[in-house]
Amino acid sequence: MHLGAERTRRGRISPAAQTKALLFIATCIAVGVAQVPKQAIDVLQQLGLVKDVQEPSETAVPSTSSLLPQGVRLTASGVVLSDDAHVESPITQVIPPNLGHQFTLLVGLYSYRVSNAFLFSVRNKSRLQFGVQLLPRKVAVYTGGKQPVYFGYCVHNEQWHSFAIGIRDKTVSMFAECGNKYFSREVLSEVETFDSEGVFTLGRMNSHSVGFEGVICQLDIIPSAEASAYYCKYVKQQCRQAETYRSLHDH
Repeated sequence: MHLGAERTRRGRISPAAQTKALLFIATCIAVGVAQVPKQAIDVLQQLGLVKDVQEPSETAVPSTSSLLPQGVRLTASGVVLSDDAHVESPITQVIPPNLGHQFTLLVGLYSYRVSNAFLFSVRNKSRLQFGVQLLPRKVAVYTGGKQPVYFGYCVHNEQWHSFAIGIRDKTVSMFAECGNKYFSREVLSEVETFDSEGVFTLGRMNSHSVGFEGVICQLDIIPSAEASAYYCKYVKQQCRQAETYRSLHDH
C-alpha cells in the first residue's frame, strides 16, 4: 500500500502507516543482510583491525594503515597478515570473562602459503590454553589438554574457506561447507576459563613461531555451541564476496 493512502488531512503519516513502514524496512534489513547475533564477539574488531567495514577499496586502507601492527594491512576482503605480522593483546581486551565453556568459533580465511601456523592462540605465560592450528592437511584445536583434536580438513588449497568450530562441554565439533562436512571429537576435559592475565595472539602461537600468511575475513566468537551447526547464516557479506577480490594478492 502506498503510504499516501493513509495520510491524514494535515498531510502527516498516520501512526499505523508509520508502523507498517518501519516493519517493512526492518524486514528488508533482516532478509537482505545476514547478521551475526548481537552478543557475538568480533575478534578482529576487538583487536582494532577493523576500522571501517564499509570500506569499498580493494587496496589497503591508507587512512588506517599507519595505525596497524607490523605486517598487517586491510583490504575489502579482510585483514591481510604477512609472515612477519605480530598481533597480540591481553585476553581481557578480546574475550569477555563470562564467555563460558560452550561457544562457536566462526572463521573465514584464505591461505597464501602452506604452513603449520596457528590461526590464533590463547596463552597463560608459556602454557597454551586454547588455539586453532592450520596444518597442511588438518585443522587442530587445542583446548588446554596435552593433545589437540584433529579434523581432516585442508585450508591451504588456494580457495576461500568458511567454517565453524563448536565447543560444548567435552566435545569439539567442526562444520564446513555450510554443514555438508561435519567432524566431532571427544576431549578429556572441558575448556578452561581463560586466565585474566592470558594473552591472545593472532596468526601464530607466539612471537617465535611461524606465522599465518593470508587473509582473515571473519573471526567471530558466538557464545552458543548450537550456532556452529547453522553457521552459514552468520557468514559476513565480505566473506561471501571475497572470491571477487582474489586478485588483491600479488607476490
